[in-house]
Amino acid sequence: MVLYLVKKGGNMKKIKIVCLVLVIIIAVIAISIGSVILGFTIRNNKINKQFMEYVDTENKTATSYNSGNNIKLSDEVYNKIMEEELDLVIINKNYIARIKNENVTQNIDIDIKVKKDETYNNAISVQISGANVSSLSINSASTIANARYLSEYYNDGTNDIFVANNVKVDEEGFCKLKLVENSQKYSVVYLELDLSQIENEELKINKGKNIKLDLGIDNQKYTYNSYTLESTDAENIQINEDNQITAKKVGEYTIVIKNTLESKELKLKVVQPIENINLSKATTEIIIENSEHIDMTILPEDATNKDVEWTSSDESIATVDGDGNITAVGIGTCQITVSTKEEPKVSSTIQVEVKEKPELTVPSLGPEVEGITYINGIMLVNKTHPVPRDYAPGLQPVAYNAFLELQSAAAQAGYDMPLLSGYRSYDLQTSLYNNYVATYGQAEADTFSARPGTSEHQTGLAMDVGWIDDAFANTPAGIWLAENCYKYGFIIRYQKNKESITGYKYEPWHIRYLGKDIAKDVYESGLCLEEYLGVN
Repeated sequence: MVLYLVKKGGNMKKIKIVCLVLVIIIAVIAISIGSVILGFTIRNNKINKQFMEYVDTENKTATSYNSGNNIKLSDEVYNKIMEEELDLVIINKNYIARIKNENVTQNIDIDIKVKKDETYNNAISVQISGANVSSLSINSASTIANARYLSEYYNDGTNDIFVANNVKVDEEGFCKLKLVENSQKYSVVYLELDLSQIENEELKINKGKNIKLDLGIDNQKYTYNSYTLESTDAENIQINEDNQITAKKVGEYTIVIKNTLESKELKLKVVQPIENINLSKATTEIIIENSEHIDMTILPEDATNKDVEWTSSDESIATVDGDGNITAVGIGTCQITVSTKEEPKVSSTIQVEVKEKPELTVPSLGPEVEGITYINGIMLVNKTHPVPRDYAPGLQPVAYNAFLELQSAAAQAGYDMPLLSGYRSYDLQTSLYNNYVATYGQAEADTFSARPGTSEHQTGLAMDVGWIDDAFANTPAGIWLAENCYKYGFIIRYQKNKESITGYKYEPWHIRYLGKDIAKDVYESGLCLEEYLGVN
């Protein structure tokens, strides 16, 4: 019995020891848990305090410096973020992440792993999980030193897909990724340009142009600016730190392109660009449904590429084609601009006002004559619209008086404008036409002489003035007549480049009286009389 109690007493001692150990272990665990909880609480308090303090009202962000893992926002912080619609920004040594306000919850846990990517040389692997990150900048400097740009790829689960080759690295060594929706894995790589891939060794640019050279290589194959350029003529070919070239002088030059292993010479031809575009006028008024051609002068004359494009600021008012022909389509004001297609951009603009078609006055020439064609009160005589043989009005006074007014204005401007031929009878026209046929043949005669009964001169409304010669068009008097005769009721009846419509070659001396309103309208339309009246 004594022996049993001794043994029993020994077991009790062991039990006491085990219990003591258990108490100690439980105490340690409790202390550890308490420490963890305390540490978590202290950390979250610090994070919440930062979110409260580092608020950027202009950019609508609240910022904290932490790992991004297991963040518990206090009610105060969460309510402030929601009320002020702030995005959260989390910063640490590896990345800067932004979470949009609509994706912010009270419990945030983002896990972004930034490490060296073994798939490529000079590459970083980025894995994103957890909260929905809307913007992410990673620290690339620790893995890829001295790079100012990087190439970016995302992984679609099978392949790496190219995103960009010009992801810029800032002064702190961070580069902002171009995030792709629903993608969580990225590679950021520095790919040095392989000079052997440059096939175009003769490049051309405009003088004065500041450009990045087009090397003719797919940008997926190299990182932007992964090479350097040097000029053999630094005065005329200037290259900045971003490898942009400014050409100062026309000529042929050599530039050297280098990577870390080799170099290569490229030929560079600098050509003269357009420096100025002058338009024939700065403003114009066009009657609706009419057109006007705008002349353009390109300077200097030796410009290599003279390609330009015409545009309208409002095509519901006026349209323009590639030759500078403006068509009025709606009432109002717009700008027509012509500009160079290449850099440096040069342009010139004309202000266009489109007006309603006015009520036009047709001069009274007495009652309409049977056998003569009238359209909107305007007498039309041409190869298919003749006058009767016995129609003989003589030179009509209204037309002659208008000519005297024109002649006086020409004299005041310093130009002699004689009347060379006015009214012609049917018989006189017969004689003239037959003589021309005998001399030149009928086919050629028909290009400049009217057959009897189809001459405007028989109407008493047409005249030949100035000088009957093609060269008259380029004389000061001829130019004045073309630009001013409408002011006195006349038009140049047979215009240049209208031969297929009028049936006659250009006659800068032949004017036709229509009255001031109609003549002005025809002149501003740029149309010949047949086009204006809508007939052949």
